[in-house]
Amino acid sequence: MSTATQTPQVLKLTHRFPASCEQVFAAFSTYENWAAWFGPEDCNVVDGFADFREGGNFLLHMKSPRGLFIVGGTYKKIERPHKLEYTWQWKDDEDWENVESLVQLEFVAVGEETEVRLTHTGIPNPTSYAGHVHGWTSGWTCLAAYLEKQVGGAK
Repeated sequence: MSTATQTPQVLKLTHRFPASCEQVFAAFSTYENWAAWFGPEDCNVVDGFADFREGGNFLLHMKSPRGLFIVGGTYKKIERPHKLEYTWQWKDDEDWENVESLVQLEFVAVGEETEVRLTHTGIPNPTSYAGHVHGWTSGWTCLAAYLEKQVGGAK
């Protein structure tokens, strides 16, 4: 009998935003900020919390046309405004049972813009990987719209 071991998927994405590192970083730093933009375009954060400190936890209840989804994690590293790391685990998905992935974000100044470099490790399978590619890339659209309101309102 032969067995195969699934290697956890690693997702790497970059996106540039017309805002400062501090402004982009701040979008991740409170529950209220996350709730204003986080998730794919067809998804809204409807409840949760964020204890934004190293060792603090977050929990987001997100509603989409496909139902209610809950994700949570623990902040591992906070180096304002350049680095953020947190664990990531879906609470209602059997593929994620006993799986805790890691999201690492780097915020790099490029002129007056910020390039966000995301590395999401430990995604348990190709189906979940594809869902996270969609979620993060669609989420960047939501973050860009949120930042436009924040930065535009500050001018």
